[in-house]
Amino acid sequence: MFWLIGLLEAVAAGTLAAVIWQAGGGNDQPMALGMALVGMIALVATVVLGRSSSAAPDSPSETVPAVTDEPTDAVVERVVPLAPTEAVSHYLPDAVRAMHREVERARWQYKLQDVNAKLALLEQAMRDDDRRHQRRRFELLLLREGLTAWLDGKPARWHDFTAVEAGDTAELQDRLHDLADQEAWLLNEVKQWTETAASNTPSLADSLSERVRYQRLTELEDQLEDLELLKLGYRAVLGGQD
Repeated sequence: MFWLIGLLEAVAAGTLAAVIWQAGGGNDQPMALGMALVGMIALVATVVLGRSSSAAPDSPSETVPAVTDEPTDAVVERVVPLAPTEAVSHYLPDAVRAMHREVERARWQYKLQDVNAKLALLEQAMRDDDRRHQRRRFELLLLREGLTAWLDGKPARWHDFTAVEAGDTAELQDRLHDLADQEAWLLNEVKQWTETAASNTPSLADSLSERVRYQRLTELEDQLEDLELLKLGYRAVLGGQD
């Protein structure tokens, strides 16, 4: 609308200049030229202002940013997916892995020394006719052989044990079944302890509960290791009797 009014003013000024020019002859030429100049200035100003005013409302996207329902990158909360519990060990540093191996070896070494001490005490009080002592000695020997093999990283020499030390085939098989039952019972307890849910609000009671849980799982680990070594030893001896 503004540019139309300016255009009409420019046309009116030009027309008035032409009328003055024709009516006044040479005496009114300066006034006519002045009116014509005013008309030209009005025309140019109208064109310039008209373009700028028309461009402003037609292009709001250039001056006003669009508003969307999606959050910008600055406020997006990025959630890093956590690795499963089973895969935690894959992300441990090499130094921590090495320390775990050293702790494991130290634990086996301690168990081996304990087995040797029990063997020494048993042999001092052992009688040749005491079958229970003979069975206990045989199983301590199996544990010593298995732990030594784990520490050395070599296969266990189960074939060094004879059936005379272990007993007859039926006795060996019965003991092997007993070991399997004990293992199943321990594994069931391990499952119960591992499924224990921790509280979301840390407290002293929760800390003590986790400590008991850790200690019991460590004990179960030791017992399951012993059972595994005994089963391997008994199976090897049974296989040698076939």
